[in-house]
Formats: sequence, C-alpha cells, structure tokens
Amino acid sequence: MLDIMNYIDANITDGISLSSVAKKTGMSESKFSRRFAEMNGISFKQYVIKKKIQHAVKLMNTTNLKMIDVAMESGFDSISGFYDAFKKTTGTTPKNFKLANGDKTYEAEI
Repeated sequence: MLDIMNYIDANITDGISLSSVAKKTGMSESKFSRRFAEMNGISFKQYVIKKKIQHAVKLMNTTNLKMIDVAMESGFDSISGFYDAFKKTTGTTPKNFKLANGDKTYEAEI
C-alpha cells in the first residue's frame, strides 16, 4: 500500500481517481476503497482532498497565484469545489487563510 500512497502523493494534481488507483492495484473499487480506509483511517476521497488542500496551502504560501490558479494547480475542477473543500478541511476560507498568514495584498486578487 505504501507504493500506492506514494503514487497518489506524486500525482495528486493530475485528477487522480478511485477507479484509476484501484485498477493499478488490481482490486475492484469497492475492495480498494475498503482496504484503503482500514489501513489509513480515512477514506480515499478524504485523503485525496486533504492532499490537494496541502498542495494548495503550499502554493498560497510560496506564490502570488490567484485563487482560481491555486485551485486548478491543486487538481480541483472548479473554484467552488476548491472553496468548499478548503473550508471543510481547514475551517476557514482561502481568503481568510491568506489574510491570517500576513499577505494583505492578496485580498485584492480574490
């Protein structure tokens, strides 16, 4: 399972899916999903979202990209999906996160 975790982490921004990862393991989606959750204590979907948000936070802390670009570079399909996932994962909005981390100029870009 470590190889699969490394694969997921390395390809997190490429639109990784349960189907594609399960196929790599030779398991059905349901069997892979069940085994993944048992071994990691988190569902595949939750893990992928968590990793995408971690990538987004890294971009937000190291670049001046606009939020739409952060969202797309982090593997999200839409800005609304990014905002929803970010708030659910971190408890705050991307804008408030940036402001709390001292980037006052970022406010105008959102």
